[in-house]
Formats: sequence, C-alpha cells, structure tokens
Amino acid sequence: MCTLRNALKEREFLISDGGMGTTLMEWGLKPGEFPEIWNIEHPDVVVEIHRQFIEAGVDIIQTNTFSANRHRMPEFPIRSINDIGVSLAEKAAYGRNVFLVGSIGPSGGLLKPYGDLTPEYLREVFSEQINALAESGVDGFFIETQISLEEAKIALKVAKETGLPVAVSMVFSVDCGTTSMGEKLYNVMLALENSGADVIGVNCIHPDYACKYLSEIRRVTSSGLLIAQPNAGSPHLFKGKTEYNISPEEMAGFAEEYRKLGARIIGGCCGVTPEHIKSISQRLRGLPCS
Repeated sequence: MCTLRNALKEREFLISDGGMGTTLMEWGLKPGEFPEIWNIEHPDVVVEIHRQFIEAGVDIIQTNTFSANRHRMPEFPIRSINDIGVSLAEKAAYGRNVFLVGSIGPSGGLLKPYGDLTPEYLREVFSEQINALAESGVDGFFIETQISLEEAKIALKVAKETGLPVAVSMVFSVDCGTTSMGEKLYNVMLALENSGADVIGVNCIHPDYACKYLSEIRRVTSSGLLIAQPNAGSPHLFKGKTEYNISPEEMAGFAEEYRKLGARIIGGCCGVTPEHIKSISQRLRGLPCS
C-alpha cells in the first residue's frame, strides 16, 4: 500500500484541494460561523465538497478541522468534530486513490509575551487535536496558515510524534516578507526544516507572492519538498458577496510556475474552488481542458 510518505518521495508532484471555508460560504456558511461545525450540522455538504475536489483531480484532501482546537472553539466538542471530520473525508474518498490529511490551523491566540499562552498549554491544545486526527486514521498533517514560528514548531513537534508526515506552511507579509511576529522567511524555513518538517512552504497568500517566496525558500534550504497553497487572488465584495479575482485558468498558470520552482504539493486556500483545482490538475498532468 502506498503511503503519503512514499508518494512524496516517488511522485513528481501531488495536488491538494482548495478552500473548504470559502467553498462552504457558497453553501450558506454565515460570517463568523466556524466551518467545522458543519461536520455535525451539515455533514452531507462537507462530504459533497470533498467529493467535488476529488472529482477535480486531487491526490490529497484535507479534513474540515482547521479551527477545531479547544482554544479557538472552547464551547464545542473538539474530539467529536475532529473524529467526524476524518470520517466525512473517508466517506467522500471511499474507493478513490487519495490521501487524507488532518488540517491544523493556528491556535487562535498568541504566545507570551505577545499574548497569554504558554508553550505547555499550546502543546496540550495541539496534542488533543492531532491525536484525535491520528487515531481516526489520517495519512499525515498540514499545519497551515501559521503566523508564529514558535507556535508552528510546537504543533510540528506534536505531529511528528505520531510518525506521520507533516507539512508546515506559513503566512508572510507581502511588503517585507516576515511573519506577523516579525520573523524573516529564511530563518523560519531553516528552523522548520531543522525541526523535522517533511514539507515546508506557504499558503493563504496571493499567487504572485507564492512564486516569490518559493524561490526564496529554495535558495535558503536544502529541502526538496515544498508546498504552495495560495488564495485565488485578492477578495472583493460584489453585490454583497465575497469573490476572488483569479480565474481557474490563471491559477493553472501559477501552478506551472510553482512546479518549476520545485513545489511538490500544489493546491489552494481561500477562494480556490473545485473548478480552480480541476484546471490545475489538467494543466500539470497535460490533460485537455474541458
């Protein structure tokens, strides 16, 4: 049986899915509502979105568990939300040759001295979520949209203890290339690589900047495993609805650039729909557009 770790070693690239949260908005997710609650209240919709991404040609789908940690969602049943998130992804992937990865987002707080969180507390927060996902049967983890190196390293250490492969992707400012904590890209990526991340890269940024940052990461690290999951451009309001300005065809062009820069996992974040992923899949695999 091919594992995700083996696939990362043997395949030229893997295509991951797009933005679950923004796609759920098309189905009625309200502003401020946690997408993960739909695992319980609207499971059929979550399964359908997973299926649409699978039909679009992905190799990897992410569980709908990005915010499902006790600090961000203290009033909700964290274990159940994560367990159900895996089962819904499994239901959608039944009979399909795709990998399931656990989506781990930021804690929703800040470590001292910028906030009131301690490393010990954060380890407990991530351990609860990561162990739930691992025990439910994920193939690996995407620790994503991270804005703090120290928090990312805590989550990474916990995830590595499961023995499963772990990708870590960060968000950097477009003006100076640092995290929200002021950490420079080359320091962050070297630290993640040295801490044992199997894949490193960026997500939740404009596609243009993903190209820039992948190029910089390639220069400063020895890792051959990079990940790029940008947004579908910049959001804007149109008739009261949030839309993104990069078309599926344009996203496919960016994906080609990411592949040339050495990205091994290519997908999307906010605003990236199954139609975007279908165009990326067709372009990278040399299939005729339909």
